Amino acid sequence: MRLKAVRGEDGFTLVEMLVTMMIMLVVLFALYSIFDMSLRVFSFGNNKVEAVEQARTGLERMEREIRMAYPVNKSSDQNQIFITSTTDTTVTPTLNTSSMVFGNDTDKPLTIPYVVDAPNEVIRYGLFKNSSAEPCDPGGVCKVYRSVGSGGYQRLVEFVRAPVPASTTPPAPAYAGGLRFTYLKENGVQTSVEAEVEIVRIELDVSVDEGSRDEGTQTLVTEVALRNRGE
Repeated sequence: MRLKAVRGEDGFTLVEMLVTMMIMLVVLFALYSIFDMSLRVFSFGNNKVEAVEQARTGLERMEREIRMAYPVNKSSDQNQIFITSTTDTTVTPTLNTSSMVFGNDTDKPLTIPYVVDAPNEVIRYGLFKNSSAEPCDPGGVCKVYRSVGSGGYQRLVEFVRAPVPASTTPPAPAYAGGLRFTYLKENGVQTSVEAEVEIVRIELDVSVDEGSRDEGTQTLVTEVALRNRGE
């Protein structure tokens, strides 16, 4: 009887232990995969939300100010800073696709109403590496900056990629950049003639990538009619 009792207390065999360990490893790996996927989804969702908020905030600011852009000359006074002739109706000096310079009449003291006639009435938007307006590296992550007059550049939108030329070395797909301005006529046709510009299309890509998780990218597009062009 005593011999049978001892035999009934035999432990697991090596094969049984190995099988058990393999099953536990499979279960643990499955749990880790589910946990990792949950983190990725959560991180991607956060990045996507942040990208949307960044893009919306920046786009609304640019849309509001560009809509109210004034021609640089709406007066016959030839002594004002930005007036070059009595018929100058320029809204933006150059039709740049990645930056824009324009005037907003603030009607402050020592300025003439409806005329861009002081440095603090000139607004600039551009894509730079830092607040010193250092050019971005091709395809690098930069920021949209805003400046007024001769003041410094203030950050408006982060996580915006710089353009990539077609001739980049090493070769990379050409990219127009995360901030794009397109100048259109009243009928929506693109134009390269400043006097014909009635609408400005603004496109903004924001790509948020925190750590090693998935990148959240959001693109917002709006078209802004220049209300003061013909006034």
